[in-house]
Amino acid sequence: MSTQELVDKFNQLPPAKKQEIEELIDSILFEKELEAYKKGEGRGSMAGFLKGKIWMSDDFDEPLDDFKDYM
Repeated sequence: MSTQELVDKFNQLPPAKKQEIEELIDSILFEKELEAYKKGEGRGSMAGFLKGKIWMSDDFDEPLDDFKDYM
């Protein structure tokens, strides 16, 4: 299968399935990088490998409603 055929099939999928495929690809790439790291190959460090994959909500530091009675 050519790259273009794969892209064409991907473009026909609904957004939820596209997200699943993106997560699968990220998982496969992470496993590959992790194996290289364990063998002492690839990048010298795993630092920053997940940059952009973790986020924190804007209201993270706001008081929780559950603790209103105690404040």
